[in-house]
Amino acid sequence: MARFRFSRTLPLCVIARKPPEPPGVDGLMEIVRENWPQLNAGPAPRELSQLVLTLGARSFNKVVILIFEEPQAAPLVAVKLARVPGSEAALEREADNLESVARTLGGRLQGVPRVLFRAQGYGGGTFGETAFQGVPLFTQLDRRNYRNLALKATEWLIALATAARPVSSRCVGRLTEPVVADFERCYGVVAGRELLARARDAISRLHRMPLVVEQRDFSPWNILVSGEGTLSVLDWESAQLEGLPMLDLIYFLAYLAFFFDNAHSTERRQRSYRIASDRTSFTGAIHAECYRRYADALKLHPADLHPLRLLTWMVHSRSEYKELTADRGAPSERSLRNSLFLNLWREEMAISNALAE
Repeated sequence: MARFRFSRTLPLCVIARKPPEPPGVDGLMEIVRENWPQLNAGPAPRELSQLVLTLGARSFNKVVILIFEEPQAAPLVAVKLARVPGSEAALEREADNLESVARTLGGRLQGVPRVLFRAQGYGGGTFGETAFQGVPLFTQLDRRNYRNLALKATEWLIALATAARPVSSRCVGRLTEPVVADFERCYGVVAGRELLARARDAISRLHRMPLVVEQRDFSPWNILVSGEGTLSVLDWESAQLEGLPMLDLIYFLAYLAFFFDNAHSTERRQRSYRIASDRTSFTGAIHAECYRRYADALKLHPADLHPLRLLTWMVHSRSEYKELTADRGAPSERSLRNSLFLNLWREEMAISNALAE
């Protein structure tokens, strides 16, 4: 437990909000029993138990309830439900995404949760999905297995992209233009006209490429590694069924390096990103290998990497801007200047400029 010491006593004003009452256990268990045939777990058990997880620091994060058949240690199903009113839409979207991904992939990729049931009467968005076993990937990371984990995740993303189809540059522009426009609107006041113009020009030169299923939160904390070394990927709320290639890999490798470098502040993450962009560094050499494998598998042009890296941070800046707005209303210029994804975007622009010189 953290302890705080004050040099003098100060008056404190605290406003607390009581969280909503947790859903009734009996009602949830009844829904699980009603949907038991869809779990393919054999005869309905006599006794079920649950483990409640409240993930994330924000009130709009979801609640995950793991359901166990006593006395088994492995959960049978993970039930997701809204933590507060207003967050139901995100759960509905995640369930919709998972069902669409299942239809697209046709069971050809292991490690994607399968929607087992949807419980509309229990609470908006509530659904049950496959419960995977494993530990978060970042907890296993060290110098000895960094390359192995990076390549394993790369191969998983290549498999996810097998359902992609070629599209014209016009279709790529249909996907990129809203992202660029949002970034200019939200961060234009601090990004600078010159950098924005250069970024727009770089993105406009993207070559012909396939559309892929984009998970869009493919991070080391959302990937479970089983005892056998297989990967399972959680949280598909933000997934895009027709997304751009490489963005998930760029996001994953950046955060893999952040964990490896113990980079928690924006400044340290910028430095980590800079080092990982140098192919002569430890992380940079491995990342270059991963990018090359992915690009070869999807027949991407090497020149596509820079604009796709810019797009990655522009895409994720949307969620960061939303969080800044939720915290304080319209964000100040200082908040925008300190935002992580803006600074990673700036770092990418600086790296590209240095290479050009």
